[in-house]
Amino acid sequence: MKTLNCYQFGVCVLDFISNNVHNPNYLKLWKTALKTKQVEVSLVTDANNVPAFVNKGTIYKVKVNNDEVYYSLDKKNNVHYFDSSDRASLIEIGSIKLRQILLAVNQPQNQSKVKQVIKYVDVK
Repeated sequence: MKTLNCYQFGVCVLDFISNNVHNPNYLKLWKTALKTKQVEVSLVTDANNVPAFVNKGTIYKVKVNNDEVYYSLDKKNNVHYFDSSDRASLIEIGSIKLRQILLAVNQPQNQSKVKQVIKYVDVK
């Protein structure tokens, strides 16, 4: 798989946490993303106002239709993922090493579905 930029990586995070961590909110977004072929990934610039984001690195929001989830990438290449029904009550629900996501996404059975969505990533 080609080298991913951080926006395309958001798609991989969505896929990984849906299928390997079995988080229902991420799974819902991933299924909708596959169906609609639309994902928006954006940098969160006001992360300082959210306690869950403190010391978690660069924060990104992944949005599909009107649903959204958050993930971050810290300086040690840990990916943190967050969940909640609203941003005010966000909590970190786990973290994983970057290489684990890349290994899972680069498996042959995962590549085609991830590539299918990556080409529709809308960077805003």
